[in-house]
Amino acid sequence: MAGEYKITVTVVLVLCLFLSVHTETDSEGTLQEKHLYRTDGKLMHSQFADGNELEYSYGINGMQQEIRTARSQQADRAAQVYTYDARGRITGIQDGNQNQTGYHMDPWGRVHQIETAEGGKENFTYDYAGHVTSTTDANGGVITYRYNSQGKVCEIIDQEGNSETFRYDREGRRIFHEDRIGNQVRTTYNVDGRPVLERACDHMGENEVSRSWEYDGIGNVKKAVAGGFCYTYEYRPDGKLIKKSSSGRTLISCTYHADKSLKSLTDVSGKTVHYGYDSLGRLERICDDNGDEIVRYGHTAGGKLKEIRHGNGMHTAYEYDTDDNIIRLTLKNEKGIVFSDFRYEYDLNGNRILKSGSCLLPVEDKIKEQVVRYRYDCMDRLMEEQYDGKPVEYIYDRCGNRLVRVDSDGKEEYHYNRKNQLISRKKGTESVEYRYDLQGNILEEASNRGKTEYGYNAFNQQTTTFMNNGQIQENWYDAEFLRAEVSENGCSSRFLYYNGELLAESELNDTVRNRYILGYGVAGSWQKEGYHSYHLDEQNSTAYITDSDQRVENSYQYDAFGVIKSKTESIYNRILYTGQQFDSITRQYYLRARYYNSAIGRFVQEDLYRGDGLNLYAYCANNPVIYYDPMGEAGRRQTYLGGTPKIGSRVGKQVLQDAYDNGTLRISGLSPKMQSMIENQGFMNIKITKSMTDKMEFKSQSDGNYYPVSSANMSHKNYDSHGINPKTGEPYKDAVVAWNTDLKQYGAKSQEGYDFMHDSDQYYLELASINKSDGARLNMTYDDPGTPLRDVEDVYPDMKKDKDKNDSDENMCPK
Repeated sequence: MAGEYKITVTVVLVLCLFLSVHTETDSEGTLQEKHLYRTDGKLMHSQFADGNELEYSYGINGMQQEIRTARSQQADRAAQVYTYDARGRITGIQDGNQNQTGYHMDPWGRVHQIETAEGGKENFTYDYAGHVTSTTDANGGVITYRYNSQGKVCEIIDQEGNSETFRYDREGRRIFHEDRIGNQVRTTYNVDGRPVLERACDHMGENEVSRSWEYDGIGNVKKAVAGGFCYTYEYRPDGKLIKKSSSGRTLISCTYHADKSLKSLTDVSGKTVHYGYDSLGRLERICDDNGDEIVRYGHTAGGKLKEIRHGNGMHTAYEYDTDDNIIRLTLKNEKGIVFSDFRYEYDLNGNRILKSGSCLLPVEDKIKEQVVRYRYDCMDRLMEEQYDGKPVEYIYDRCGNRLVRVDSDGKEEYHYNRKNQLISRKKGTESVEYRYDLQGNILEEASNRGKTEYGYNAFNQQTTTFMNNGQIQENWYDAEFLRAEVSENGCSSRFLYYNGELLAESELNDTVRNRYILGYGVAGSWQKEGYHSYHLDEQNSTAYITDSDQRVENSYQYDAFGVIKSKTESIYNRILYTGQQFDSITRQYYLRARYYNSAIGRFVQEDLYRGDGLNLYAYCANNPVIYYDPMGEAGRRQTYLGGTPKIGSRVGKQVLQDAYDNGTLRISGLSPKMQSMIENQGFMNIKITKSMTDKMEFKSQSDGNYYPVSSANMSHKNYDSHGINPKTGEPYKDAVVAWNTDLKQYGAKSQEGYDFMHDSDQYYLELASINKSDGARLNMTYDDPGTPLRDVEDVYPDMKKDKDKNDSDENMCPK
């Protein structure tokens, strides 16, 4: 099912410059990529299947100076402009709206100050090893970091002088953490360095909670226990999940196609959905056990979602501009009756500035014209949202805290402490005050309507909410770090997830209340003995739910931050804004790592992830129109460096060639003719087919055994798997580490980023169970482009360990 690619390289003479042209087509002959290079190897122009184009220009020093897209070309303006100092280090970036961000370097090339487009200054200090020792936000709030002899963070001191500490074993693994309120977490590892037990208690040594894991021989979790939930797992030899169970009851079971894509998924109800793919490996259809289609997807030539056809006859169509922005989104029934039809416009930073069209309002039972306009400040923060001529305006401080919200009902003011915590807001005669614990968790929300109180366990997971109206919500969490159960005024629901996405809800007696059909987001649900189709808006929020007769059962409209403006509901549903769970009692969205309050447009707990800006409470940098944050850790818009090349691509063929040359690839299962072609010509001029990858075998680093290439992933080399790259003298890095330690200084669309992702020397063949990205393994996501580069030794602790073998068993901060 995987796509097959053909590579063509030609050399042409243009304006006395020899240019190299690389083209890549899929198995259907459709052009996927076309790249034009100068003789010095610098990328000049890129063209992609859906009409996307990027043009690169360089200064006299050979450094990349501008990037232009097709849309920015029309405006006669660059999408990004870079400036450099005499050493070739980036000192400034100008975006498509001509807002400028400045970077000031110390003598070692480290960013010590970032000057934002609005004039705010963020400062960073470092020790001699290059570790960040302090950060100062634009309001003057300072967070201090101290390190042990391994270069690991051993103490963090917040803006008010409160300290949390960390200890590590000699392998660089964290074994102890005491937070700012005295909660203590102790972690135990097995001989392979995987955590087997985490025990947490409060500062008195009481209220203990724990989570534990057991593993099979190749590192897959086979048992996980926490919060009263015990899961067991079974896998195929290539690491693909076969079954997840609890107390002898099967919760999830899976089967797979030959190319490892999901074939069927059976949930706790015993009902199965089946997945089918097109010739390029893209999800095409989801069917039930009777073979009836629940949903069918269509794609553009470049792989973007083009249409959704639901089993009940509803049809959604997408159109895009050359920057991949949605410019039209239409929902119709099978008779062609329009439920919604919107067109969209964007500025050159990709910010949506207009949404106009019509939609069905079941509350009024009519089609209504609707116009929504958006304006942004120089930091790309949402400054105004205007619904049908009624504006809502926002003002922020230089740290991104919302200071003022003005609508037709008046002005609301917000006040913060030095930790960027919202401490009060006032509108007219009404005011609300907030109180937090030292760890940054919201504890209390008090107003003239009463007091709402929040409680947490020793892992700092929100466990209780006592609302000011007497309602109560309780939460329990499993060893997958997900909310497994919620009690709302005594009515309990248990949650089942697949790959972190909600798959089913059950009552305590195991009666399944709702099954969710997972496709591109939630495609539908099963309840009340029938399927219900979900229809999403441009933010992937649930807009409509329709029944088998195409009647609207539920409908929703939201403001930019997720506040529900209007709704109608006739069936149960908790999947709302950006496709996430909404808790109707607390009015919060559960975003896995923490909770989001759309009424104030911010999180109610600190961000544990420090790579998404210095404000640890801001939601999506105050631009929720184009960003979303499903994990509660970092706003997402794009995968900064693009996807991993396929085995049949030019890069993949070179990886096969390298494996064959070094003796870790066997081709003995192929026909004598094909074997002779490979031995004499190599892989580059041969079309890689599915049948070939079934017969060729590669040697896994995990156990030294051979497996079919069809079961292999293109895995990024990293320091732990391959050590130092002999060509560069630098450690091998996977994509997220390369971005966070180097490539983010050049930008997502830079030649440096493209070259890294298309360098065959960065990849090797490995089983899916072993091919765990550093992002998942190290709990790391892509940093915001404006943050300082990370030190690679902080990311790969074994680098430091290899330099110093004499660390003590427990490395603490120096006295």
